[in-house]
Amino acid sequence: MEDLARERLIESARSHHDIKNINLYLANIEENIIRIKNEGESIIDEVFLAFNGSISHISLYAYLYDHKVSVNLDCLQLIYEQSYIEEEKVIGEGSKEQESVVDIAKFDSDLIHYLVSECRSNHDESTNFTHKEIEQIIENHKNRIFDESIRVYKDKYGDAIKIYNCFIDFSHFFYDEKKMKFIKKKKTDIVENYNNYIDANTDVEFYELKYHLLTKKAKGHASVLFWSDALNEIHIKNKTIITSVDAIKLTNTGHQHVIGILGLNRDGDMVIQGIRNEIKLFLNRECVINHGLYCIGHVILVQGRMRLANKTFYAAEIMHPPRNFEEERNEEDMFYDFENEKEKKEIEEYEIIVRKNDRKKNWIIMHDVYLDNPHTFEVLDKMFTLYVNTYPENELPVGFIFMGDFISLKFDYNKNFHNVYIKGFEKLSVMLISKFKLVLEQCYLIFIPGMNDPCACKNSVPQMPILPYY
Repeated sequence: MEDLARERLIESARSHHDIKNINLYLANIEENIIRIKNEGESIIDEVFLAFNGSISHISLYAYLYDHKVSVNLDCLQLIYEQSYIEEEKVIGEGSKEQESVVDIAKFDSDLIHYLVSECRSNHDESTNFTHKEIEQIIENHKNRIFDESIRVYKDKYGDAIKIYNCFIDFSHFFYDEKKMKFIKKKKTDIVENYNNYIDANTDVEFYELKYHLLTKKAKGHASVLFWSDALNEIHIKNKTIITSVDAIKLTNTGHQHVIGILGLNRDGDMVIQGIRNEIKLFLNRECVINHGLYCIGHVILVQGRMRLANKTFYAAEIMHPPRNFEEERNEEDMFYDFENEKEKKEIEEYEIIVRKNDRKKNWIIMHDVYLDNPHTFEVLDKMFTLYVNTYPENELPVGFIFMGDFISLKFDYNKNFHNVYIKGFEKLSVMLISKFKLVLEQCYLIFIPGMNDPCACKNSVPQMPILPYY
């Protein structure tokens, strides 16, 4: 290719992709190899052999070498993996018969510039950098980007993701048996010792009240009828007769619909629980599991038969109990402790958008999403980038479900671990706002606490389905 055509290609690539001068090494790689080899102080031959003559690796090494950053093969590969974006094929100028294709490597020029600057500012030119030192510099660069993004976007968007301390920021409740609903208590002073605050008696009492409320919600639906009320009901022809786990008759071997809480017993067996009773649950391949997400602690409705020989309920179908969503609209304040009407309006507008999204597509489910680990954000960044870059050719998933633990250490209520949580979720929110707005606009984001995540009820309080739309 003629020199003029080559220079135009490089200049075009630089102007469009902010590659800066690192790609000039790609254009003049032969001259750079000869020059560096003549100086006799490099490992460029080892780089050539180790990476099968990869022009991108050699160019990156040549760039670092000329900027007095001495690295071994492991360090070079680490820098390459963290800074390499992709190769873009560019067609050179000339007649159709003589057209040639040039691979222009796209690197993260900001990362390379930061790396060189840090190495030259804090180390001598003779320093041979270790893998750990290079890894730390790269991590510092990524943290710097997050910190800068937080400052830029916080003024514009506020707190995209809000982290609440459920003991301090939310009101507590008591159950009014006459009104059959939870009533807010007045906020009390800050609790000094959270571990002492969460006692067994509080757990059991709240557990019973929540289970009572959820079964009442199902009981009020027009399509079902509890067995205890069936004797006085005239029109039972088109209704599903439901029995609670506490009232089930073990001698009834016919088909039954049983409502209870999905759980695990001490032996690790799946059970359906009530307040005073639990029954072992058996699921075979023929069992029909209806739409929805089923987690331990959810109130579920199971159809099946009881076997007396082993006192086990053999499930033929599992579903979520029916609910009256219009009635539940009045209870939203139990979950949102609104500061003002403006914030409440924003939540309502978001819920309207969510309800319009009725696509039945795939969900992406992840667990152990450690938000205090930089590697987690690297994985999430690659995953979101893949979905965004291939849209609309490939449809986005309905949503992303992040399952805990959200911290690599076991949460301690007495050591201000909530600050670590806030920082992790802030990093996630900044990444989504700054790079993946399409995900925020089109997808659900659901967060489910893990076993070691903070939870006021120690994960024991009965829960309705994660998504009420199924």
